[in-house]
Amino acid sequence: MSTEASHYVDVGNLLIINKDPIEFKIDDNNQLNVLTQKSTQYLFDKIWDLPRKVVQDATCATLPSAEYSLPREKPIPKPKEPTKWEKFAKEKGIVSKKKRSKKVWDETTKEWKPRYGYKRALKKGNETKDWLIEIPDKADPYKDYFAERSNNKKEQANKQEFQRLKNISRNEKNSQLSSKPLFNSKKMKINGNLEPLGSRQPIGLGSVEEKSKEQLIHQLNRAKKSTSSAGKFQKNLKGEKPPKMGIKRKFEPNDDLSNERNRQLEILNKLKQKPKEKENFLGGINKQMNKKSEEFNKEENKGKKGKFGNKRSKSSIDRQQHFEKKRKNFKGNFKSKYSKAGRAAQRKGGQRKN
Repeated sequence: MSTEASHYVDVGNLLIINKDPIEFKIDDNNQLNVLTQKSTQYLFDKIWDLPRKVVQDATCATLPSAEYSLPREKPIPKPKEPTKWEKFAKEKGIVSKKKRSKKVWDETTKEWKPRYGYKRALKKGNETKDWLIEIPDKADPYKDYFAERSNNKKEQANKQEFQRLKNISRNEKNSQLSSKPLFNSKKMKINGNLEPLGSRQPIGLGSVEEKSKEQLIHQLNRAKKSTSSAGKFQKNLKGEKPPKMGIKRKFEPNDDLSNERNRQLEILNKLKQKPKEKENFLGGINKQMNKKSEEFNKEENKGKKGKFGNKRSKSSIDRQQHFEKKRKNFKGNFKSKYSKAGRAAQRKGGQRKN
């Protein structure tokens, strides 16, 4: 067969298809290499036959229009809804300006600088980098014209942002009106108005704006763990944290019951033990009384010295005796109250005699 009959060539897409049947043999790789080499050579011969032109010291071939329609992965994007300004410009016949370059020539510094942003070039009539502003005639000389200029710039930016948001909301409304019901064409009364069932979002599914960051992370982790390997071999993005796995409960073995018996005995022993409230209570009171008596003695004996060192005053000695007597009485009353005989007397309504 001739080469033209056995090949389909689309030079516009740089595509060549060999129509000859392949004879499968033991050594298939050599046969495929020979066929590929012949097909590629035939495609390049077709390219060299095309009209050529020189572009910046490079010879280029002008490709014809494509014949073979390649399949698309996604549908053709729909044209965007025109903005309010675009509609107005179309009605009035205003020609849209060409896209301007990002850099402009600055006459003051004799350099190419960005049109907007940091280190931008100076503009005529709006020199925001100027350190001097000329005050017009019959104007207030005490007014801050620098602040006024910055405020005007902020207002203009806010106005543009507001207009952009209005365009987005208008496009969303138009898309909702033109969209068909998703689930059901039947209508039901919602707040006194008949609306299609499919026009509303399903119950339990909130919009993306209403969902929190934690909910989105939780859904992503669930999607990652839904693979056959439970997300073990799922690739993570750079800087992304791995999904948190739930804590697995560890069950005790049912074979040996000695560990369970020991745990239950420990719980019973803890319940049987009584707190040593009597000893702790008395010890705390004694410490407080001793501390108070020492503080009083130090204050009384400040600056008093005798032959044998610091001399205690009579009042400090009396105070110490008073505290000791009080402590003994309290100790006796506490013992009588918390002893077996004292508790029995309290139950009967009487008091234990010392």
